[in-house]
Amino acid sequence: TFTPNGDGYNDTWEISMLTSFTQSVTEIYNTAGQRIYVDKGHARPWNGNINGKAAPAGTYYYVIDLGNKRDRFSGYVTIIR
Repeated sequence: TFTPNGDGYNDTWEISMLTSFTQSVTEIYNTAGQRIYVDKGHARPWNGNINGKAAPAGTYYYVIDLGNKRDRFSGYVTIIR
């Protein structure tokens, strides 16, 4: 869960250890199954925006592929506004 409201606290969804996996790919999907975010190497943590606009509060599905041909993780991340 994160709160991207611009107050400087918990404004991005950041996974600190993910920067060690430079080949990793993080994808986030909305409830309709549309991919709304993709990042390689965790260079830019998700700020809760979709195409430059604030994503609605709610729960989103993520898939993280570490790029090591074996580890892939998925789950849910929630935005509170």
